[in-house]
Amino acid sequence: FELTNDGWQDNPDYSDGPVGYVITYLEGCGYGAHAQALEQAEERYRDELQQPSQEGSRAFLTHKARNGQTWAEYLRSAKAERGKKGFVHGAWGECITAAVIFERSEE
Repeated sequence: FELTNDGWQDNPDYSDGPVGYVITYLEGCGYGAHAQALEQAEERYRDELQQPSQEGSRAFLTHKARNGQTWAEYLRSAKAERGKKGFVHGAWGECITAAVIFERSEE
């Protein structure tokens, strides 16, 4: 969110930042012992996301999925399936959604 929404920090609704709100919610749910791990993950993921992407037609597949694997690793063992409305879901649906968001953020 922070990398794809320029000016988010100027919006008073995000005074603590999106990650700050997630961590506050985590603590409110009684999981405060994990707050430091989330903060460390945020830093690590931010650093990874700010790295220049690799050139080539499959470069997006080297980006990290939410589970920490690259998209290529995650998709390798995932079955492509369609839901009742015909949309791809599961890992392949997540990947195509992430790819569209990535494309739109690079415009």
